[in-house]
Amino acid sequence: RMYREGRPEVLIHLAAVVGGIGANRENPGRFFYENAMMGLLLIEGARRHGVEKVVV
Repeated sequence: RMYREGRPEVLIHLAAVVGGIGANRENPGRFFYENAMMGLLLIEGARRHGVEKVVV
């Protein structure tokens, strides 16, 4: 919906799942996976909707 309604020309991805040093040490795989998937889904959505530039 964001791409369809906003029709952006540029996407700047700054979001991340974080939890502090302790949480990152206890669950490094989960944080890596969730952040990777978030970025990949945003990039794929941008590609499908013709966004010209993506900044990660």
